[in-house]
Amino acid sequence: MNAANKVLLTTGVALFGMSASQAAEAQYFSSEGRSGHYADMFLVGTQKTSIEQNVMATVRISNNFGEIEMRDFVVNCNHHNAQVLDDGNVSHRIRVKQTPSSAEKFTWELWQAVCRKEFAKISKRQAPFPALEKLPDQVSISFDGSLFSIPVTRLGRKENLSNLVEAKVDAEQVSLYCDADNGTAYWADKKTLVGIGSDLAEELNGDVSAELVSRSQELWNGICRYGLDRVASNKTTPVEPPTKPTERVDLQPDVKPNPPASSSSQEPHDEAVKYISAVYESYILAKAICDLSYSGSFSLNSVKAKMKDMDTFAGSQGIDTQLLWEKATAKMENDGNYKLFKLYKSMPIETPDRVRFSSGCSQMTPMIIAGVDSYLSKFAGQSGIKKDF
Repeated sequence: MNAANKVLLTTGVALFGMSASQAAEAQYFSSEGRSGHYADMFLVGTQKTSIEQNVMATVRISNNFGEIEMRDFVVNCNHHNAQVLDDGNVSHRIRVKQTPSSAEKFTWELWQAVCRKEFAKISKRQAPFPALEKLPDQVSISFDGSLFSIPVTRLGRKENLSNLVEAKVDAEQVSLYCDADNGTAYWADKKTLVGIGSDLAEELNGDVSAELVSRSQELWNGICRYGLDRVASNKTTPVEPPTKPTERVDLQPDVKPNPPASSSSQEPHDEAVKYISAVYESYILAKAICDLSYSGSFSLNSVKAKMKDMDTFAGSQGIDTQLLWEKATAKMENDGNYKLFKLYKSMPIETPDRVRFSSGCSQMTPMIIAGVDSYLSKFAGQSGIKKDF
C-alpha cells in the first residue's frame, strides 16, 4: 500500500460514523444486475473533508429482494490518485479515463457522480413499466380457483429500484420486480427468489416447489400486468373505415391510428409514408397478440395478402417499404404493450386468457385490412370492394 493509499484508508476509518450532509433528494447514478439479482444505486449525500480532496459519500442501494442498504464511502477526487474506499476498508483504484469492467462499474460511476457530478455515465435504468401506472392499492388474484384481495404498494422510483412493487400474501411480504425481461418474485419469510420469464425460471426455480412457482406467476401476472387484459380488449373495438378524406381509420384505437388526411400543404408522398408506417406498427402488435391466440398467426394470412398489395403499389411510387418496415420494428421493440405481449409467450396461458387473445386477434384483422383499403383507395384509386362473381 502506498503512502497516498494509507492516508485515504486511515482518514476513511476515522470518518466513518459521521453523517454525511443530505442532498435535496437522492440521485440515481448506477445499476447492477444479473442472474436474478438487480439493484439501483442512489447518491444520498456528500460531505467534504479537510484531507486532500477526500469526500464522504452516502449511498442508498435498493434491490429486487425489497431490501434497502445504506453504505458509506470515502472518495478521493484527485484524478491523479482517484480511489474509492468502501465501508469494508477495501480501496478501489479508479481509472478515470478508461471504461470500467462490470466488476468496477459501481465504484467508477460513484466516483464520477461524487467528483464530477455526472450520473449514470454507463448504466441504463429500466423505464417505468406501463402496466403499473394505474395500479390500485388492492388487486384481486386467483389462487387455486379462489379469489383473494392482495394489498400492493408501488415503490417510488426516486429512491427505489425501478418497477418494484410490494405485495402482502398471508401476511408475508413479496417483492415483485416488474421488469419485462427479468421479472422476479421474492418471498421474504421463505427467503425464496422465483424467476418469472423462461430464462430466469430455468436458472432460479430448480429447487422451488411447483406450487410456489405457480403462485408467484399468478401474483406477478395479476399485479405487474395489471390492466393488460383491458388494454387487449378495449383497444381492439372495431371502428368503421373512413368514408371521406377528413376521417381516419383507427387500426388499433389509442395505440396505432392511421394518420389523418393531409392538409393542402402536405406532400402526398409524406402522407402515404405515414399511412404505411401506421399499418406496419399495427400489424406487428396484432401478430404479437395473434401468436397467443388459438389459431396463432395463421389468422393473419388474409392481412399479409393485402399488405403485399400495399407494398407493391408503394414500391411503384418510389417508397422504400423495407426502410419503413425496419423503422417500424425498431419503434415497436420499445413499445410497452408489445413487450408485455411478447413476455406473455414465455408463460403458461390460461384458457380465459387464450380466449381473450383469440377475440382480440379476430377483431384486429379486419381493422388492418380496412386501413390498407383506405390507403389503396386514397393513393391508388382502388376500391376495397372486389367483384367476386
